[in-house]
Amino acid sequence: MGQVVNSTEINFTESAENYAFGIYAAYYTEKSLSYSIDVFYVSTSSPNYGDIKFNSVNFIPNAGIELGNSNIHFSIGFGAGFILNKPSFDTVKDVESKKYKAIDGLAQMAFHYRIKKVLTLDLGALYGVNNIVDKHSRIHFYFGARVPVNLFFK
Repeated sequence: MGQVVNSTEINFTESAENYAFGIYAAYYTEKSLSYSIDVFYVSTSSPNYGDIKFNSVNFIPNAGIELGNSNIHFSIGFGAGFILNKPSFDTVKDVESKKYKAIDGLAQMAFHYRIKKVLTLDLGALYGVNNIVDKHSRIHFYFGARVPVNLFFK
């Protein structure tokens, strides 16, 4: 791998598709409100750091509301991400280890299409509130599916 140059013009992390997996718990009220907790593992990459990836476990409680009577929910949440690995920045110019942070605050915003008792489809964004390396914040745009596991045990 050639030398990666740290550019100040690129201050986001996501540059390639990454896969995430996790668990969630959700409670839906009769009045169209929802409360959930997401715990998931994901890798994060950046065009500035070449093949270097940050692996993290993230914990995000969120609240949502159904839009009309459409089965479409909008939710927002705030939580924390815990970076599991401290990547080596030997091949990256101008990155000092002291500028690396292992925990960051996360904000999540998503739309969910809920097919009751079958699955929920998600489309959203996850943004790191503080920087994890230099002036780079984590950002993920995602599409996902959630399957309520409790249905298999009935």
